[in-house]
Amino acid sequence: MKYASKTPLLLSAFTLSLGALAACGDDPADGPDAPPAGTARFAEMTADEQHDSIEMALGGAAAMPVFAVFGASIDSADAAGCPALTEDGLTSTFEGGGCTTSNGNTYDGRLVAHNVPGFSGENADPTQPMRIELDAWDASGLIYDGLLEQSTPQPASGEVYTTSLDYTLSAGAFGARFQLDTECTQRDGDAGNPCTLAGTFEVDGLGSFAIVGEVALGAATASGWLELRGADTLRVDLDAMEDGCAPYTIDGVAAGEICDDAGPPPSTDLEISGGGGGCGGEAGAETIDALTWVRGDAARVDATLFDDATGTEETHAMAHDSYDAEADEHTWRVELAVAETELTCEAELTYKFEAFDSEGGSVCFAMGPAQGRYAAEGCIVW
Repeated sequence: MKYASKTPLLLSAFTLSLGALAACGDDPADGPDAPPAGTARFAEMTADEQHDSIEMALGGAAAMPVFAVFGASIDSADAAGCPALTEDGLTSTFEGGGCTTSNGNTYDGRLVAHNVPGFSGENADPTQPMRIELDAWDASGLIYDGLLEQSTPQPASGEVYTTSLDYTLSAGAFGARFQLDTECTQRDGDAGNPCTLAGTFEVDGLGSFAIVGEVALGAATASGWLELRGADTLRVDLDAMEDGCAPYTIDGVAAGEICDDAGPPPSTDLEISGGGGGCGGEAGAETIDALTWVRGDAARVDATLFDDATGTEETHAMAHDSYDAEADEHTWRVELAVAETELTCEAELTYKFEAFDSEGGSVCFAMGPAQGRYAAEGCIVW
């Protein structure tokens, strides 16, 4: 069974659009390549809709194709061989063919993952681009169609890299299109990778909006700004973040803030190098399994699972599973009986892992469609 990458891709590495990025230091907000404003009216949206729009722009939309690869990789080990997996070097190809897993998950269409850390062979090649192709990929009714590309899956310190995303997402009567390009610089430390964003989102029921910004979300800090431009303009001021909350305006008028729940955690020497989760067990006795890799001696590790569709959030203590001396990594794991939780195997879950040291310091890592929810807490996001 394959799990998520042990080389986490930060928000800056996975925030993606259509249209070229501003070049030669031009400001994407006003330059010739800035995407045109859309039709969305942020002043008429609910606070939750405003927050969802911000979070999708700050990484949620970019994470979903990767999460689709993760789900397919987990289920390909199912006894039913669903979806079918073919591996050729750094390329993993998943074919749905209308199949159903023993847990009731269904797959159709085709997904090709090339040079994706943790999925494409034993190791990704930093000299080759990463690419995820989604050809009418239907995962239990959530249908993806499009492409995600990144110039390198594992940028070196100081390296400039680009990411591009263009895909549609539909489920029943709902539909959305996400187009985004970023240019980032890999930076060591906790300050995050500085990125320039430019793109366009269109969501049924909300309308379309352009995305422009210059952001860096790190393990303990956030900086920069983000604008979502529809019939009116929502601007998030990350430089003004205080006590874990960043204010935003609509057409220059204060309209709210987007916050974490706890503020930045105390500093720690612990590191989380990746993690993931998925469904296991037999039909009628399904489990949700999650694991994470921690460098350092953690006193406690918790797994938080969040279902954005229902708002359900559960936190569970993880158990130490094993230690890899060569990698200096501890594996922590938790297995939850679905019947004993409010979560389901059909949900597109977001996973947050938090490791605590004996002094109360902590570090966290999040992955999934609502990972932006945890970025303001200082979590590394995939």
